[in-house]
Amino acid sequence: MKTPADFDLLHPDILDDPYPFYAALREHAPVHRVAGTDVHLVSKRSLIEEALERHEDFSANLTGVLMTGASGNPQVFAWAARSTPWPTPTSPLIPSTASSSSRT
Repeated sequence: MKTPADFDLLHPDILDDPYPFYAALREHAPVHRVAGTDVHLVSKRSLIEEALERHEDFSANLTGVLMTGASGNPQVFAWAARSTPWPTPTSPLIPSTASSSSRT
């Protein structure tokens, strides 16, 4: 069986059919750090449930997304901290850079 290191996590083939990768994670690295990032993948149900119960240690707030960087390696595209984790109906997705005096 392949190990997680044998897979290119963000390759389109893996994204289309991630199940062999998931099986390799469960077998060889149930908690797997994505190389070059602080992202950890948890692949066993019991460990996922444990992480969900440990609010002090793990956050469910999404602060970025994993993507393929310019080098071809995974990297985290982070966005600025917000007072709310997700945009609300009254908060813009893209802050306006124009001053109110320039709007007519």
